[in-house]
Amino acid sequence: MYELHFGVPLSSSILNSINTHLDARTISVLLRHCELKLLFVDTLPQSLALEAISLFPPNESPRFSLIQDDYDDAGGSNSSPFTVDSRFCCKYESLVEKGNPNFK
Repeated sequence: MYELHFGVPLSSSILNSINTHLDARTISVLLRHCELKLLFVDTLPQSLALEAISLFPPNESPRFSLIQDDYDDAGGSNSSPFTVDSRFCCKYESLVEKGNPNFK
């Protein structure tokens, strides 16, 4: 969230944080209202995000990127207990790797 807080505005985009304690229908309305282009989703609320996106009209489906931690909360191992849904276009780290390292 810290990286996105600064990186998104630097890309001339708008960051809109959504409360994950809301229900999928409310989140869907908020996401459609903000004219979502790309959704960054943490591993834990990914099912909620996918449910919210499923309520979009068919021609308005945005791209979404998964943010995975290197370590899970339970034991610090590299193996994540969560499965990644195939609808995610990419992982956050792969987007960062595609960036321009000489950007000023």
